[in-house]
Amino acid sequence: MQRLNYLNRSDLPIHELIQNSTWFDDVNPHYLEKLIPFFQPYSAPTGTIILKEGEPTNYFCLICTGIVDVVKESSSGKLKKLKTLGPDKIVGEMAFFDRGPSSTSVIAKTPAVLLVMDYDSFESLSANSPYIALNITIKLIRTISFRLRETSGKLIDLI
Repeated sequence: MQRLNYLNRSDLPIHELIQNSTWFDDVNPHYLEKLIPFFQPYSAPTGTIILKEGEPTNYFCLICTGIVDVVKESSSGKLKKLKTLGPDKIVGEMAFFDRGPSSTSVIAKTPAVLLVMDYDSFESLSANSPYIALNITIKLIRTISFRLRETSGKLIDLI
């Protein structure tokens, strides 16, 4: 499997990816430009492992283009697809916050472009623009909360 490929900032206008993403719709447009230095663009060809279950990660990814599968290894060792995600969705948010290993693997189903923020960049954003960092934190927490509610809803049907 392939790894993520860093895209040269001159090859891809990050500001356009941020401005075109609905994930940032409730962020004050004045602050969008300030986010640019804290995200790194990556390409993920089909089959690329974006996150690997059980491995520690220090980043989360915003899917800008493309489709990814979220998979988990069963007790028998078989990969089972949990969901498919597309543009404007986030992956890696749990491990980013709790600094633990990734609970799932995320694999590019189609070629994808991602904006990645690692923990060091987030700490720098927090120091330089705490309001923007708080806004990003709230958005990540909402994603975690939504996914927990979704999982609880599915779990109750199995009990």
